[in-house]
Amino acid sequence: MPIAENPAEPGPTPPAPESGRGAPRPGAIAQVRAAVAGVPLPAAVACVVAMAALICSHHQGDTNFFRAHFAQLVNQPRLGDIAPYLYWFCCSVVLYLLLPLGAAALTPGIRARDTGLGPGDWRVGVAATAALLGAFLPVVYLASLTPEFAGHYPLCSGARLSWGVFLLYELAYAAYFVAWEYLFRGYLLFSLEPAMGRLAAFVQMMPFAVVHFGKPEAETFGAIIAGVVLGLLALRTRSFWYGAAVHITVAVFMDTLTTFRALVH
Repeated sequence: MPIAENPAEPGPTPPAPESGRGAPRPGAIAQVRAAVAGVPLPAAVACVVAMAALICSHHQGDTNFFRAHFAQLVNQPRLGDIAPYLYWFCCSVVLYLLLPLGAAALTPGIRARDTGLGPGDWRVGVAATAALLGAFLPVVYLASLTPEFAGHYPLCSGARLSWGVFLLYELAYAAYFVAWEYLFRGYLLFSLEPAMGRLAAFVQMMPFAVVHFGKPEAETFGAIIAGVVLGLLALRTRSFWYGAAVHITVAVFMDTLTTFRALVH
């Protein structure tokens, strides 16, 4: 008699499907979600918003854009020279301050008030600001004596026409630096901090230094140090305002020195 086959014995194993065939592929949206899984939303949004603001400022928010599209609208000769700079500073307030504030308010996981808007530890902030200005202002004075800096500042030569025009220009310049500091040492820094810790002070320094391209070389290298120091100061005090105070004082001091010599002579 023939021997019956063992019914429990498994049959031959079917060949595995070739890679990429037979197995369902996730959709494009699922792949994107998998790629960004674990990326903190506030940090990612802040990186995108900050770079978008810098790009728009470079193309639509600078003095060249004003001269190409709006210069003919200015009928006041005394304002003609500074009008492109007033436009630039106003656009910067919108792009560097108002846009990030709106983004912070709308992004889950972060609140606008957590991006350094308050005074924070004001005792440390005031003391650090005084110490930094004590170190920076003598250097600024010596730099203002060099042809490279004396010929570069104020950025608008028309600001040297009179003290009245100079004052208007510097007030707008100060507003620009408030917005500038908030973008880097407020919105971007405090959005990155939960994911990166104090390394965020170094990361925000990089775009900050890059936007100094075109300025005197010594100032551009100095932006590396200043960017990190002001970033660490903002983290320590939980406020961007002390960096803004330092930046405004240094910038206005430089402009005042070079303008004073031009108006007096």
